[in-house]
Amino acid sequence: MNQDIDVLYAVIKNSLGGHLATVATLSNADKGTLGIYSKKSLDVTSYKGQTVTIYFLATTDSINTTTFRIDDVSLMSDGN
Repeated sequence: MNQDIDVLYAVIKNSLGGHLATVATLSNADKGTLGIYSKKSLDVTSYKGQTVTIYFLATTDSINTTTFRIDDVSLMSDGN
């Protein structure tokens, strides 16, 4: 694994804390997007009716640490 890549994971866990899925993996590998905010949409409809928690986990190296910023997280329902 390349030690220069820092990664942010969006993880879905069940009510007992068990890992259900990693729904997004974002990294600093794409140097062209550094410093730019972007909107990400994730499909979590397969967890409808379940109690789940969304976790954001980051791994960074100690030399060139990346700062991941998360702003305005929302969960929308289809109404059913």
